[in-house]
Amino acid sequence: LVTGIRILYPGFDYASPPLFLPQFIALLKPFRALRFMDWEATNGSKLANWTDRPASAHFGHSSFGEPYEHIAELVNETGKDCWITVPENVTDAFITQFAQFMRSSLDFNRIASARQAQGLTTPFELIVEDSNETWNQGFTAYATFSAAAKANASRYTGQYTGSYGPSWMAALSALMQVGQYHGDRLVKIANLFKAAMTDQASTVKPVLSGWALGPAYSDASLTFIKA
Repeated sequence: LVTGIRILYPGFDYASPPLFLPQFIALLKPFRALRFMDWEATNGSKLANWTDRPASAHFGHSSFGEPYEHIAELVNETGKDCWITVPENVTDAFITQFAQFMRSSLDFNRIASARQAQGLTTPFELIVEDSNETWNQGFTAYATFSAAAKANASRYTGQYTGSYGPSWMAALSALMQVGQYHGDRLVKIANLFKAAMTDQASTVKPVLSGWALGPAYSDASLTFIKA
């Protein structure tokens, strides 16, 4: 039985190898923000409970993406704004625990130092998004949100009262219903994150999904939020 195997890149102290290669860190230099949608394997994610999340203590690749510890450490090292997505099926408890994890894992002193070294003068942002492309029927989030909205049709009516187009988009009540649910869920996510981030609540910046074909979908979300 062979145990304790380590695969290490040559040229580093084997006692304390870096988590990220310098070449990788150098590639990120031009960017202000890092979006972790693919690192979290967001599209089609079936992740629901916090105990099933990818963790650095687990061996091998997880179908749920990269360990969250790696996301936090990359932000700590680079000082970049952190754009994370909340998977479509996760519970409210998961969202709170995710936010608490980020609060305890992000080192705001290191982030500030890294930003200063890069000449970044804007405050650090923890950008939080509800899944990805929630309007896209090719991704499972659309069906997930559509089912949830239809289960509460008295709240998510699908009636769009705004003036934005295109007209074909605004007329799709099922799509508008998903937009209403998406906006409502984003507000819940943002509030849970802000509560868990305590003294760093101001860093939380919720971002709403939009569709390049026209503003009606995102306006359905905003109109619902403002109602």
